[in-house]
Amino acid sequence: MRTDHFEALLVSIEETLIVESSEGGALARYRGCVQLAEEAIQRVREELLGDPFFDRLEEIRFYKEEAPRVWGAYLYYRRLAEIEVWRKTRSPERFRELLRMELRRAEVYPEEHSIREYYYLGQTDSDERYFARRRVREPLTEEMGMFLDADMPVGTYRLAWMRAYESLREWLIDALEELDYQLMGIEQRRKLECMLTPMEAIELFKGLHEANVFGNWPFKRVMFWVGENMGIKVSNYNHLLQDLQRRKGNRTTFLDKIKEELVRYMDSKK
Repeated sequence: MRTDHFEALLVSIEETLIVESSEGGALARYRGCVQLAEEAIQRVREELLGDPFFDRLEEIRFYKEEAPRVWGAYLYYRRLAEIEVWRKTRSPERFRELLRMELRRAEVYPEEHSIREYYYLGQTDSDERYFARRRVREPLTEEMGMFLDADMPVGTYRLAWMRAYESLREWLIDALEELDYQLMGIEQRRKLECMLTPMEAIELFKGLHEANVFGNWPFKRVMFWVGENMGIKVSNYNHLLQDLQRRKGNRTTFLDKIKEELVRYMDSKK
């Protein structure tokens, strides 16, 4: 039995999210991810026909590690698609209430099922009960029919939801923070304090402007926007640009600092 179904699915999903993020809305992106997960599940189901495992230990490992991740991705993106429908059909205030209810469900799930503690503590004494196939032909629920086979272990089902809720909880926290920010009103949003000095702002935004981040907007309009929305005193931007051009030695001090901090952040997440 292959052990890279989830890794292959993850690569496909990441590619889809990157490509479609500039082409369509969130609902279309998540529906595309659901389709990819369904296709991955179908490939696994085809491999499960017959007797694909070398022994009982291999079977348990698959249903404990690989299967919950594959179906967990399906459950996660299917739920995100459903949530995006809420966004389109509810007021922002009602949408926020629904997000909070969903977050509550995600937080309560581990308390209702001990499988999470069993898994993360590295226990193995009940693996036969949790992750060996049930050898029956009736699914536990209607949702199980979408999964891998009719005799899927109950532990796999619980772990799949655990994986989905772990990812969903992070997404919901970010979505709620973004929504709360949007509901503040423009005057409150502008109170966000920006610590950039005028020269740092010139270096940063001139680099972005030269990279065509702002399309055809002239640089002076970008500076008007920076001054209005970020509260940075850049009315003398032309003089600051001249100072930037006259720099000797390290000419991109602030951009280099940004790069160093970003690399440090990425290294800390490995």
